Amino acid sequence: MRMRRGREMTASRLAPARWLSAAPISLRRLFCAAHAILIALLSLAPGRAFEAIPPLFPGADKLAHCLAYAALALLLIWAASPVPGRATPRLLALCVAACFAYGALLEAAQGILRPGDRMVSALDMAANAIGAGLAAAAWKLNSRAGKGSRAS
Repeated sequence: MRMRRGREMTASRLAPARWLSAAPISLRRLFCAAHAILIALLSLAPGRAFEAIPPLFPGADKLAHCLAYAALALLLIWAASPVPGRATPRLLALCVAACFAYGALLEAAQGILRPGDRMVSALDMAANAIGAGLAAAAWKLNSRAGKGSRAS
C-alpha cells in the first residue's frame, strides 16, 4: 500500500466509485442528458448518413443499440440515485422502463419523421431493452459485490 500524508491508501479509496459518487447531481444529470441527446440525434439522422459505414459484422447495429442503451441506463441510474451506488430495485426497474420507453419513442419518431428512409424495428427496441436490462443487472451485481468487500 502507498502512504500519503501519513495515511495508508486502501483499495476502497482508490476505487472509481469514490470519485463518481462525489460528482454533483447536476453534473450526473448533464452527462445523462447529453447521452440521451446523442442517441436521439443518431436515431433521427437520415439513413443515408450511415450508408458509408460498412457493418463490422452481421448484427453490429443491434450491438450498437444494446451498448448505447446500456450506457444510457447506467447514466440514468447514476443520475437518479440520491446516493450514487445505492439504487433500489424499484429505481433500477424504473430506469430500465424509462430507457425502453425512450427507445420506443425514438423508433416511432423514425417511422413518422423519416417514412421510407428509416423504419420502426422491433429488434432495435429489443436490443435497447436488453442493453438497459443488462446495465441494471450489472449495477445490482456491482453494488452487492461492494457490500461484501466493505464488510471485510
